[in-house]
Amino acid sequence: MKQAKSTMLARIGQNWKGTCAPRLAREGRRFAAAFLSGLVTVAPVWADDTEIFFGDTAAGGVAPNLLLIVDTSGSMSNTVSGTGKTRMQNVQDALHILLNSLNNVNVGLMRFSNPGGPVIYQVDNLDRNVNEVTGIVSVTATIQDGADDAQQVIGAASYENVEDIISVLTGEMVIDDDRLNMTRTQVGDSEVYEEPISSRNNDAEEQTWITSGDGMYVGSSDLEFHHENGDSGRRQTVGLRFDGTTVPAGATITDAYITMKVDESSTGGTAELTVTGEYGESEEFQDNTVGTITSRDRTAASVEWNLTDPAGAEFVVTPSLTSIVQDIIEHPDWKGDGTNISDMTFIFERRAGSSAVATHVMESYDKSGGFAPQLTVEYWVDEPPTEKDTVTGLRFSDVNIPRGVTITNASIDFVVAQTNSTEQTDLVIYGEKSGSPIPYSNSDKVLNRNFTSAGVVWEDIPVWATNEETQTTPDLTSVVQEIVDQTDWCGGNPMAFMLYGRGLRTAWSKDANNGLQPVLNVSYDSETIVPGNSCAAATLSVQITNSRDDVEEEGSNVWTGSDDLD
Repeated sequence: MKQAKSTMLARIGQNWKGTCAPRLAREGRRFAAAFLSGLVTVAPVWADDTEIFFGDTAAGGVAPNLLLIVDTSGSMSNTVSGTGKTRMQNVQDALHILLNSLNNVNVGLMRFSNPGGPVIYQVDNLDRNVNEVTGIVSVTATIQDGADDAQQVIGAASYENVEDIISVLTGEMVIDDDRLNMTRTQVGDSEVYEEPISSRNNDAEEQTWITSGDGMYVGSSDLEFHHENGDSGRRQTVGLRFDGTTVPAGATITDAYITMKVDESSTGGTAELTVTGEYGESEEFQDNTVGTITSRDRTAASVEWNLTDPAGAEFVVTPSLTSIVQDIIEHPDWKGDGTNISDMTFIFERRAGSSAVATHVMESYDKSGGFAPQLTVEYWVDEPPTEKDTVTGLRFSDVNIPRGVTITNASIDFVVAQTNSTEQTDLVIYGEKSGSPIPYSNSDKVLNRNFTSAGVVWEDIPVWATNEETQTTPDLTSVVQEIVDQTDWCGGNPMAFMLYGRGLRTAWSKDANNGLQPVLNVSYDSETIVPGNSCAAATLSVQITNSRDDVEEEGSNVWTGSDDLD
């Protein structure tokens, strides 16, 4: 077993070099300076104020921390009379003796030069096995802008390797889609219908009281899913009605979802919801009429929604409601011509068998200056749009990994946006070989870039069966290692990846504004940082805190208390 003590002794044996530096302060020196200055004299001289504390860890005590500071200035190369050795060689010999005799002490080693110096060996237990991993740092980075996740259409063929698809550089870019369709998207004349809630009687809450009578509320400024104020005795069902929808009968629905704006912070964890629709003629909700939501003729199709804490996101988007909308428009009474029968209603209630007590608050139609819930339906009539293969680009901002460190683990998390694909899906993941990749655009496409030689196969990806469930790639260590080993890489830069393959799996993108965009997770060994040969960028923001730190001067007059600077 290799001990930390032997590793430190090896560091001491290195030929430290440093520029001339001022002498260490002659007064108030701590142990290291006093001890080492005595060791380099002709004869052994022990400073009177030198004390060494030995930790009684066997009795449950805490081992003391001791940082040895070694002067590495130019004068340390001078020969000490009578020894035949330089001052530095004498220090090294003395440190070997000292470290070999120490027990139950945490010791570190630092060099001192002009104007300072790095810690060569961090304070650590001398008897620790250095093969144990102790310096692992975890880094998480997200996609922060809609132009940082995109897809490029590459045609209808399947490509066997990255060289084949890189030859297709003219493919259309899809940058602002709410979803990432890996690896196939629809291209053609799909229709998109969008409609917000248009009146106060079109969104409502029906409350089931466990200890007293039920209630029905129309006109509230918010909609609470699925409990009132986190009260387990006040369970709520929410109804959303979109009147005059024009989706025609006989259409094929390709996607449908509702976007809502977060009104207040959430409580109680995850709301476990079931979403259904209403068949046939859909009436407005009536205030103070219990059953005006819950007694409606429900669709056979339903969608489960685990509504998690938005965690600062501005908007929330439901899972795909495609099956519900398809069920509604296939009803014999559906006309899709803007008449009363063409109104489309959705009902949100706590899932059967769930004991969750959660409150997630969204803005309603009645919220002054707010954003009313909005329905989006994508569909085609007669001839379907064509499907074409795509490659996906992901660019993560502020990846705080120093240059050249050893990567121990890396992966990307996706959140499921659709569950309608069961076909076999295989992906290959490459990194963009750039120290600072730029955002995607119509002129800076996914494939107009250089990629790492390392690639990872994500083979036979399981069916994504649950909406908003997290799916994680295989280990991408080899890809990330190649990126951070580049000479132009610096910690804090963006890091980009490219995915292509066959099949279909659909994840949320940044453009959905629901906080469920892909996330990059990387771990690295901080003990592999090489002082002077790494790079990490940081932004420091400091604010003035004293009135005398920002002043105005005119002639002989100085003003320190003005509330503006002219």
